[in-house]
Amino acid sequence: MFVAAACGLHCVCFPVLLKIATTSNFIHTVSEPVEKAFVLSALLLGAVNLSGSWWRKHHRPECLVLFAMGMTLIILHDRISGAFVSAGVSIAGGALVGTAHFRNMRLLRRCGCCGTASISCTRGPGSGES
Repeated sequence: MFVAAACGLHCVCFPVLLKIATTSNFIHTVSEPVEKAFVLSALLLGAVNLSGSWWRKHHRPECLVLFAMGMTLIILHDRISGAFVSAGVSIAGGALVGTAHFRNMRLLRRCGCCGTASISCTRGPGSGES
């Protein structure tokens, strides 16, 4: 659960820090391969973490959908012209990935009392959950 929280916080803060760091030409040269490595590692770790929770515990797909949308925005932000728009897309992607992790933690906590995935843990939208 700590790893999910740390990853969620990282995914929210990293795009902001990356955009601040790219103001220097030297940092921009070094940050491109580092950014690709971070994105790849975040994609792998997040997919394993969220899909494992989905498969074993809560069976709710919204965490995976939020994560996929967020990672798509993060991956595509370099192809968007305009520094402010690109930064906004990157930050929105990080926020979606962070939201996916925090939603996953909430669902895990909710299902933690039952030990296994029970009917209360597998209900879909409209089941009266907030």
